[in-house]
Amino acid sequence: MGKIHDRIAELESALINCKAEHEGADLADMEEELFQLRHIENLWEKLGCVAIDPETENTEDEFYGFPAGTHREEIWHWFEAAFDISVAEDLMGL
Repeated sequence: MGKIHDRIAELESALINCKAEHEGADLADMEEELFQLRHIENLWEKLGCVAIDPETENTEDEFYGFPAGTHREEIWHWFEAAFDISVAEDLMGL
């Protein structure tokens, strides 16, 4: 897994075990970040369920507004631009 998965685990632990140590604004920021990271990870997992033609690397089904026939790297670039992440580092753990 990538950095996003690791950060989710870190935030969950901090929110469960250390609420008394953090102030309201800090907790809200942590919960917002956790929500965003879970959303990114959930979308990535859903993309993993989309059939991709091994010869063309195009999707065979629609994904999150991308029509069937979209090249997987186009979707990867969207993840990077929309969420300011690295697919390789933050999602794939490379």
